[in-house]
Amino acid sequence: MEKLDIPYIMDLIHLGLSAMEQFRRALRIDRFLLDCVIATEDAAKTAMAYGAAAAGVGMFLPLLEESLRVREKDIQITCDFEKTESQIFLEIQVSALVFQLLIIGIKVLREFLRLRKQHDQEAVSV
Repeated sequence: MEKLDIPYIMDLIHLGLSAMEQFRRALRIDRFLLDCVIATEDAAKTAMAYGAAAAGVGMFLPLLEESLRVREKDIQITCDFEKTESQIFLEIQVSALVFQLLIIGIKVLREFLRLRKQHDQEAVSV
């Protein structure tokens, strides 16, 4: 069994995180549509659930906009005291340029092969 090589594992983790960051920048959300109708059998529970849903969206939306480019968003949270079941409609359209993703993949593969070669050379010299 080979000895666990922590520096090599850390290099691979760093490469993976870098690849995810590059991939995240290549993605774009063209449309984010959320239509949520909160309803329960009890009016008080409906009001509490509505407040929780609105607060959740209020916390989630800035994180989404900070992480990804969002071109168009339409978010509606409403409550209905006459219905007994909630309804959620979510539509997300995501796009990325295939060429950009291909370039990212080639860069990551090249860096992985460089790290692997460096690791193999260090293993032979030890």
